[in-house]
Amino acid sequence: RSGSEDLLAVFESNRACVMASLVPEAYKSRIEGLSHIEDITGEVRHMIVYAPKKSLTIAGVEPHKFRNFKGIKISEAEYEDFKKDPHGVIIGKKVKRIFKWKTGESVALQGMNFNIRGVFRLPLSVYNGMIIFHKEDMQKLINKEGYFTAITLKIDSPKNKAEVSKTVEQLFADHPAGISCKSETEFWGMTEKQMGDFG
Repeated sequence: RSGSEDLLAVFESNRACVMASLVPEAYKSRIEGLSHIEDITGEVRHMIVYAPKKSLTIAGVEPHKFRNFKGIKISEAEYEDFKKDPHGVIIGKKVKRIFKWKTGESVALQGMNFNIRGVFRLPLSVYNGMIIFHKEDMQKLINKEGYFTAITLKIDSPKNKAEVSKTVEQLFADHPAGISCKSETEFWGMTEKQMGDFG
């Protein structure tokens, strides 16, 4: 379901680099009660350069929610192993191809230590080139405790997008860097473009 029509992203609008967006986790509970919202989660993203001119996105997610939002293809057993291991990660098939990591392996990469718990795929998606961590582990690794890059909202119908966006933006009108609420496709599309420019 990545980029599906019923997902919205809540992020800081006035940042030169979209990946630097910092949305306080506490905003989740303020959004939760709004009408037309069926579910809510958050993601914290970061970029690493693993070889000259080659970069990867790493992301921290809420494992109990992530699969419902993204519809990734992964075996039930592997996903359960990921959920249970606070230092576990799942990797996209492209990452597996680059590093030749195997499920069950413990890996050290640029000062990060993690356990490969599974390999997933997602049709036509940038996620295939990502390493997915638990949110808390990732926040510690990149010193962003208590923050998401974006909060993702699942709404009851695409026709309510404009109404929800407006309500959320008004709710956080006092945020110093401004808060935007746009379709998730549009938001992560901006980050991928910036990463491409960077690469």
